[in-house]
Amino acid sequence: MTGVIRGVAADQLSSDIFATAGEGGGITVWSINSRSPVYHFSSEFDQGGKRLALKGSGLAVGSYRVGSIMLADTHSGEVRWRARVPRPENINLVSDLVIASGEGGTTVLDVANGEQMANYPSIYIESVSDPHWLIGYHKIGRAHV
Repeated sequence: MTGVIRGVAADQLSSDIFATAGEGGGITVWSINSRSPVYHFSSEFDQGGKRLALKGSGLAVGSYRVGSIMLADTHSGEVRWRARVPRPENINLVSDLVIASGEGGTTVLDVANGEQMANYPSIYIESVSDPHWLIGYHKIGRAHV
């Protein structure tokens, strides 16, 4: 497979798999151990921001242009669900949540079914590394913890 990589995601707890997103929305999940692709599928991924997130058996893929997030199974490539999210720019998988931030604020989805659990229109979350601490930046620059 050749082409330009527009996004990369890896699970902090898994040393075997990672995912790449190419131009045109092609997603490939790779095995480090076997040094080969596990599967490849098409998506609505578009570049810019952090629109690819991987954790355990879930791979979240976002599209700013379409305004959606899909969750695919990392073992089979099967799409589990798709959800409408206004212009997602940064996607994080934390515990059993998908946290997506963008122009519409931050939307929290249930990883199991994609249902919206919360929406915070004035909070933008850049990155989440510890599920116990979420730091968001208010659009006018104030920090929320």
